[in-house]
Amino acid sequence: MTIHDSGTYVTISTYELYRMGERMIAQRRPRDAARALRVVVDREPGQGSAWELLGQAHFAAAHLERAEDAFRRVIELEPVNGWAHVALARSLERQSRHDEAAGAYRVAASLGQDVPTGSRVGLHDVSADAVDPGPIDVDLSEQLGG
Repeated sequence: MTIHDSGTYVTISTYELYRMGERMIAQRRPRDAARALRVVVDREPGQGSAWELLGQAHFAAAHLERAEDAFRRVIELEPVNGWAHVALARSLERQSRHDEAAGAYRVAASLGQDVPTGSRVGLHDVSADAVDPGPIDVDLSEQLGG
């Protein structure tokens, strides 16, 4: 990336762009961060950390499909990166793709990653021996004062 400064052009190193992206995310400027980090991943497409940061920027900017793509790229490069599986699940969840998100959460959990409990998608047992308790009939009138 080249920036014009007082009539001269300065080339910014990939490392400097990466650090700029980190700072921009911290400053809540995710769109600017994504622009800088896109240059980083174009220059260094095999760097999982750059794709991870780009995914964070897109997620923060609510560019959920782009975040999903970035997190999938991290997983391609680093299949045992549990954090990336959680981030992918979050991106899918925010797109209302809950079944896919549940699968990504299960992979993350199998890798030893803590899976958020506040998620709308819980990890549940879907095995053949799981028992459905059926409808629950509860009279709440006493608790509700009536």
